[in-house]
Amino acid sequence: MSVKFFGIAVAAALSVGTLASKAEASVFDITYTSSNVTLDLVANATLDANGVDYDITNVSGTVLSGANTYTVDGLLGVTGTAGNVQTSGNTFSFDNVISNVGGVLQWTGDGLAITAGPSDYVYNLFSDSFYGLNNAMLTSDPNAGPFGSFEETLGVGTISAVPEASTWAMMILGFLGLGFLGYRRQTNSARYA
Repeated sequence: MSVKFFGIAVAAALSVGTLASKAEASVFDITYTSSNVTLDLVANATLDANGVDYDITNVSGTVLSGANTYTVDGLLGVTGTAGNVQTSGNTFSFDNVISNVGGVLQWTGDGLAITAGPSDYVYNLFSDSFYGLNNAMLTSDPNAGPFGSFEETLGVGTISAVPEASTWAMMILGFLGLGFLGYRRQTNSARYA
């Protein structure tokens, strides 16, 4: 009976592992905080053909701007294609792509652009290599900070991957296997005592 159970567990682990390796869609938790603006976002993305970049397909979340909370309206532009929007003589540059560089998630050269609020404020998050990763924002929001709207605002930004269902399944299966092995060892020890 134990050999049969072990065989089934191995087969299940292999099939879940195969599904996990074929998964190309990912979910990312994105946060950004500057002096007066905080973004809390969840982005769905698809792994690009190059195996390094994730093309963001949609974004949801909230923007806390001063005392106001706005719901994110959506992405600007076409994902994976560099684009820009001219607003009051200022340019927002974006491609809505997350890149995995040596295991570190960061924006590509242009970053992410979303709109939120009743005035469709633009929030353009990007990496400023001079100051560090994922810590800069351009926005049309007048509450942006000491530089005012349209100026680069520095803050703290993070991009983290959310574990997929297949990852959770593999972890649970592993814990079940360890529990079963511990149970079997305990039973065998009691039998020989």
